Amino acid sequence: MIVGRNGADANLQLEWDQHVSRRHTRLVALQGVLHIEDLGSRNGTYIDGVRIRGEQLCGPGQTLVIGATRFEVLSENDEANSDPTLTDAKPISSPSGTRRAATVVQRPATVDLAPPPTEQDAPSPVTAPAPGPAQNAVLGRLGRFIGDATDRAYYRALELEPEVRDDSIRAKLEHYEGFIAEAASLLGAAHAVQLRQAQRSLDAMRTALLQQRLEYDFSVDIVRAEARWAEAQSGKGPSVEALRATWSRQFPQRVTEAKSLATRAAKLRKEGRLADAVSKGQRALQSDPFSAELRDRVLFWQNLLSAQR
Repeated sequence: MIVGRNGADANLQLEWDQHVSRRHTRLVALQGVLHIEDLGSRNGTYIDGVRIRGEQLCGPGQTLVIGATRFEVLSENDEANSDPTLTDAKPISSPSGTRRAATVVQRPATVDLAPPPTEQDAPSPVTAPAPGPAQNAVLGRLGRFIGDATDRAYYRALELEPEVRDDSIRAKLEHYEGFIAEAASLLGAAHAVQLRQAQRSLDAMRTALLQQRLEYDFSVDIVRAEARWAEAQSGKGPSVEALRATWSRQFPQRVTEAKSLATRAAKLRKEGRLADAVSKGQRALQSDPFSAELRDRVLFWQNLLSAQR
């Protein structure tokens, strides 16, 4: 089912909500779980307060916000009303479905954002008991963790600085493994989907930060070129060869660009334009920071320029 503001493209039209795009969100129910996909909307789709990217799962007890309208996802045991329903493995199409995989109850989310639906438009919601303070605190922390993981901000998710050593990462991963286990005991089955998502995020972090850390760091622009070079020289980090190989594998276009800049820098040097050669060489190093040959050449030119001054 397509949820949108109005028009033929939307099966469920939220006409009162100015924050909903024409084609905002796709919802499909499979085996009692909603598969949610944001369709490039301007204001986003949120599950338990976390903006989603790509397809995400949403189960009973969770809250879905589309634009400025909130939906409560109910379990198949909630038979109290005739709200729009999801039939098994089919999009929502009408309130006449007889097999209830999940129920969506529409109601306004943020009061001041858009006019609420009329009483006829929005039936009285049936919700699970409100979580207590301890559960809310855990849900908030869990939501932040999943949100950071979705953004691939793994160090932020683990509350670590990018330069930490591997043993600190292992300790934090173990800490969050315990946190997710405790959250599962406290929150129960109502938040099973979110807990599974947190566990998958943790597994992805473990792979990225312990097995492919250089690749991950470079992919999210955590280069630390000078610090990594110093660590390599002192034997406290990956070798220069490993740094160079990983960088070249991930950024072949930048390496090619660096070669072109280095050639132009060498030409400037021959023309006696040493300051221009240094500037061009430094730009080349930004594109290929782990080339020992380029680094030595630029350093030599810098020393010559300092001596002239």
